[in-house]
Amino acid sequence: MDCGLCSPVSGQFVKLRQKVAVLFALMLFLALPAGIKAEEISFVQGDCTNAAAMRLGFYIVHTPVDNLSLTISEDLRMRDNFEKFDLSLSTIDLTYNVNPYFKFGAGYSFLAMYMNGNAASSYSTYWSLRHRMLAHVTGSVTAGDFKFALREQLRCTWNTDQYNDPRAIPNPRIELRSRFRVDYDTKKPVSPYIHVEMYNPINRSEYAKDSWINKMEYCAGFKWKISKRNSIDVFYMLSQSLGKSVRINDETASVRITQQHKIDHILAVFYYYRF
Repeated sequence: MDCGLCSPVSGQFVKLRQKVAVLFALMLFLALPAGIKAEEISFVQGDCTNAAAMRLGFYIVHTPVDNLSLTISEDLRMRDNFEKFDLSLSTIDLTYNVNPYFKFGAGYSFLAMYMNGNAASSYSTYWSLRHRMLAHVTGSVTAGDFKFALREQLRCTWNTDQYNDPRAIPNPRIELRSRFRVDYDTKKPVSPYIHVEMYNPINRSEYAKDSWINKMEYCAGFKWKISKRNSIDVFYMLSQSLGKSVRINDETASVRITQQHKIDHILAVFYYYRF
């Protein structure tokens, strides 16, 4: 049995619901372009650059008890053909020698890096301060006058830089450094060595997930033992950067990914004092 009063009201209610649904769908459609921006990602093959760099510093090594050593070091670096200051690296490290074949340790580093200007800093140079925790294990064997050593170092670096974008560079940044080294004992004060080291990022940005090697380093040098407590380490290193540089522009919703290929020729001199 139909109700004469209910039918018109029911029909108007249905029409009102239809209008509200259409209006909601229209508002949602108009809001989508403003709320969701499709990122424009571009890939650039960077130019291969060569430059000279320098490292100077010192190591103070103290052995408070047998097999335990405390090391305090300072590393000052120049880059871009010695024209610019690169960074200051201050480290304190504690290492325990389990036996002649195995040792492990941990440390802390404070970094002050001099950065070139970028869009985020209005193209003004600035200092980037960073804190780093590291842990390392080293295994070694001796064959005649040669000593072969493999070191694995895990390091975690926190960037306090206000211009750091964690979408481009993870913060903290975790890396594994693998170094294979060969020393030759000449039975004289001067002993040569060579080593190769590989930098593997553990956490990578979403735009550089396929970057498994950030840097390769090839080094040749010698240690000169001046006395029981004093020695000098001199080396040449070829450092090859292989990572990716990511720049994100939120205003244009664009991402620029540049393949880095930079080679640094590094000369270094370090002074060691042991007591």
